[in-house]
Amino acid sequence: QMLTVLETVAQQGPVSASDVARLCDINRTVAHRLLVTLAQRAYVRRSEGGYTIGPAVIALVRQTETDVQ
Repeated sequence: QMLTVLETVAQQGPVSASDVARLCDINRTVAHRLLVTLAQRAYVRRSEGGYTIGPAVIALVRQTETDVQ
């Protein structure tokens, strides 16, 4: 579920916890808990407009690009 939430934020962001729950077809409490966990680890960032991709994802992309080259 967490990867589905992360993918949804990446594709649809900025999104609210309610949006994520609806888009992922999961309970709103579960969506909120998953988003909080992702935010604590910097995979998503919360702002006034909703959740967006965070710096941890960007760091992973950069590492992957370095490994591929």
